[in-house]
Amino acid sequence: MQVRYVNIKDIESISRLYKIAFDRSYLSVHYSIELLNKYFELLIHHNKYCYVAEFEGRTTGFLIGGFKTHEAVNEFLDKHRKKVFFYALLSPRILLTRLSKLLCSLLKKSPVSKESLRLFIIAVHPDFMNKGLGKQLVLRFEDDIKNDGFNSYGLFVRADNLNALEFYNKRGFICEFKSYNQYSYIKYIQN
Repeated sequence: MQVRYVNIKDIESISRLYKIAFDRSYLSVHYSIELLNKYFELLIHHNKYCYVAEFEGRTTGFLIGGFKTHEAVNEFLDKHRKKVFFYALLSPRILLTRLSKLLCSLLKKSPVSKESLRLFIIAVHPDFMNKGLGKQLVLRFEDDIKNDGFNSYGLFVRADNLNALEFYNKRGFICEFKSYNQYSYIKYIQN
């Protein structure tokens, strides 16, 4: 198993893996491969800590993190708002969830994480789950941010993503707060 930096040639395999690794309750899983490619191109372009894991030439996992994940998502939405709205209309349950979240945010101010360095997304192919691949990706990310002088980072995880919650809790992440249907976690890295 090899973990290395992402290159532009990895984007389509990352998009395909994303569709396999995440369940259909995520709106972006419904995007076409072409639209996902544009999404991941922006995330990778704007963020320094982007890795793929490979086994025998096959992409088995990836991680994207950095300081500008939010900016990349906003740029993607600005450029592709109509397409994203179209996919939301095709998934009424997801649309209702998004509208409910928006309504809650209008009625109640959501807390803001104190961490600007984010682990934005991590995915592992189902055939490689529970084999230490997610841990390898996170360790690579943590080694690189430590080498760059950072000793903590944050992430958001959906409250219904029980596998991810267990993964993060086992690895020393601390819950910063819960807002609507997600948790904000912080990880302090030991030197």
